[in-house]
Amino acid sequence: MHDKLSKCFIVFVLFSVTLTCFANDLQNFNTSLSFTPIDELKLDLTNMELRNEFLYALPTFLVDDTVRNLAPKSDFLGFLNDFETVHFTAMALLTAAVVYPFDSYTAFTVLESFSVTAAITGAIKYLVGRARPYEDIGPYHFTFLSTNYDFQSFPSGHSAFAWSIFTPLAQRFGDYWYIVPTVFSAQRLWADQHWLSDVVYGGLIGWSVGSTFNTNKTNGNGE
Repeated sequence: MHDKLSKCFIVFVLFSVTLTCFANDLQNFNTSLSFTPIDELKLDLTNMELRNEFLYALPTFLVDDTVRNLAPKSDFLGFLNDFETVHFTAMALLTAAVVYPFDSYTAFTVLESFSVTAAITGAIKYLVGRARPYEDIGPYHFTFLSTNYDFQSFPSGHSAFAWSIFTPLAQRFGDYWYIVPTVFSAQRLWADQHWLSDVVYGGLIGWSVGSTFNTNKTNGNGE
């Protein structure tokens, strides 16, 4: 049942992306690649930096346990818990394919942002090895270099992946696209899958990578 809902959700998102593209750029198709993907990737990776927002979010670690105790628990949108890397990969690929006829830069940024975010998030999860909330051993239990799913809470992969995909869309087509990653992030909290800081930092990783790459591309191509 959840697998069907996951697929329906992806289809709904892609349909919405398609409508958004047509509504914004019906007369402005841009299918030509006037840039070299490898050069763009090099430029974007070179210009990556640690944003101030990562420092501003540090206090979230101090309230993780409090937020977990106060936040209501719910199975609402529980099918989102079943989203795995393969689902997000499919969403990124299909979203890029839909956007490509209208804006090849944004389509490339979606794929680039997701790929880099996935690498960063996976590495941090493995290195940090933070216990998930439902383990009931507190927010400060770490098993470093862990491959155990139950000890890969930080940062939230769902938040990071969703923000990496939809940040370029939001910056290109409208801020309302931030609703999608916000839902993914919030759902991980009320499902007791992540601590607040997991979700916040996962979102920051995806947002900062997507935003930086999109800005570099815009400036680099004079748009």
